[in-house]
Amino acid sequence: MGHLTGTMGFDNIFHMASNSAASDLWTGPKRAYAKEASPRLSAVQLTAAKLYGRGLGRAQIAAALVDVIVPLNPQRWLPLKERKKRARRRLKSWEASIIFRDMVWEHAVVKMDMRAGQILDGVFGSAVRGRVDAAKLALEIAGRYSPKDQQQPTNVAIVFGSAVPRPQMAQPQEVIEVDPKELEP
Repeated sequence: MGHLTGTMGFDNIFHMASNSAASDLWTGPKRAYAKEASPRLSAVQLTAAKLYGRGLGRAQIAAALVDVIVPLNPQRWLPLKERKKRARRRLKSWEASIIFRDMVWEHAVVKMDMRAGQILDGVFGSAVRGRVDAAKLALEIAGRYSPKDQQQPTNVAIVFGSAVPRPQMAQPQEVIEVDPKELEP
């Protein structure tokens, strides 16, 4: 395993970058691209975007992909130091592209989503150790707490129809008129 690429070895990264096919081109999200004529990324750019998304820096990616980004030219031989410098420059120019940054963002979001369970475990651990803000966040995620400024009104459902029994009205009593003289014995 190479120290520049984290858990992936250099051979794996080189293999990812060198296997390019027309079907592997990424067209990006539906967005209006003003500067780019064609919103497509090559396999090398996709690999670099994936490595950026995993948290590697420009120098690390340039060192890992130098043979793919700036290949050896038999007519004009360049020392490795110069090729790495050109690879860093090319990566910097790719970073200016909106579609390249979008691809980096997608890979970074996937990485974060895959670690969401660990993040929640950390929040719950902090809550158990007594951090009130972590406890509030944990309870809010669980649906057991809502901040005072975000209280939502309770839904009240008024249903009309046969499903709801209506209160019974008292029937008026018949009034009988009695002459008080009839009641005397």
